[in-house]
Amino acid sequence: MAQMFEYNAGEMVEALVSARAGGVRFAVIDMVNLEFISSAGVGSLLGTVNSFKEQGGDLILCNVSPTVFHVLKVLDLDTYFTIRGSVEEALTLTEATA
Repeated sequence: MAQMFEYNAGEMVEALVSARAGGVRFAVIDMVNLEFISSAGVGSLLGTVNSFKEQGGDLILCNVSPTVFHVLKVLDLDTYFTIRGSVEEALTLTEATA
């Protein structure tokens, strides 16, 4: 199972920033294998989701484990992030709002 810390969140952020710069309005992050997220990992997600939301899009998290969801809930971010149960649900949301 994966863990997200500052040192390994950089690649994800770079890919998302590049996608955003290329005109992508919506991105889906499948967290199916993520069992732990550090405060730096949450900060990376926050900075990235803000850039999508500022452009009328969104960063959608899916398959969020109970442990990661608990971290987001404790930080009162469970309603700030768009969270869906599966990749399919997340993609349906992007299609409906595109």
